Amino acid sequence: IEVSLAIFAVATWWMAVGWSLRPGLFMMLDEFSTQKWFLWGTYGSIVHFIPTSFYSDRPVGFAFIRMLTDLFGFDYTKQVACQLAIHFANCVMGFVLFRRLGVGVPISLAGIGLYGSLSSTVLTATYLGEAFDVLCLFFLLGSVLAILSQLRGATVLSAVLFLAALRSKEFAIVIPVLLTVLVVPRLPRLPFAQCVQAIARRLWVHYLILAVFVVRYLFLLPGYRSES
Repeated sequence: IEVSLAIFAVATWWMAVGWSLRPGLFMMLDEFSTQKWFLWGTYGSIVHFIPTSFYSDRPVGFAFIRMLTDLFGFDYTKQVACQLAIHFANCVMGFVLFRRLGVGVPISLAGIGLYGSLSSTVLTATYLGEAFDVLCLFFLLGSVLAILSQLRGATVLSAVLFLAALRSKEFAIVIPVLLTVLVVPRLPRLPFAQCVQAIARRLWVHYLILAVFVVRYLFLLPGYRSES
C-alpha cells in the first residue's frame, strides 16, 4: 500500500508540473527582466553577506539565476527542468522531515502529494522568475533536517544552510524560531535555565545571524519607506 501511495504521489507531482517541459514554451515578464541585471560581472560581485536593501536583496537567488543563464542561455526548457529538479528534491526532503517528526508514511505521502501538486506551489515551481522561493525552501528544509540529525557538525551545517536560505529570500528569517519549536520537545526534562542553555548551544549561530540581519533591516527600513 505504501509503495502504491508513493507512486501515486510522484505521479501527481509530475502531472502538476510536467506541462512546463512541453516544446514551444518560453520565458516571459520577469523571467527576462531579472536576468538582465546579472548578465555581466562576476559571481563575487553578486553574492554578498550583509543586505544592502530592505527588500529583494537575494544574492544567492540571483547567483542561481545567473548560473542557469550561463549554462543554458535563454533555453526555457533546460532552465525550468533544473528548477523542477529542486522542486522534487523539496518534496522528498519534506517527506523525510515528516518521517523525522514521527508522522506515519501514508499521512506523510498524502501531505507531500498535496504540497507538490497544489496550484500555488506549481505556479512557483514552474516560474523561473520565482526561483527565489524554490531555492529558499530547499535550503530551509536542509537546515531543519540538519539540526534534527545527530551527525557531527550538523549545527554548523544547519546555520550555513539557514544563511543560504536567508540570502535566497527574506522569508527565511523565521527559521531560528521554527528550529527552536522543533528542538525543545527533543530535549530531556531539564529546569528552565538549563533548557535555555541547551537551546543556545544548538542554535546560537542561527540567532546571531538573525540578530545581525534584524539590526541591518531596521537600519534600512526608513530609506525603504521614503523611497516607497
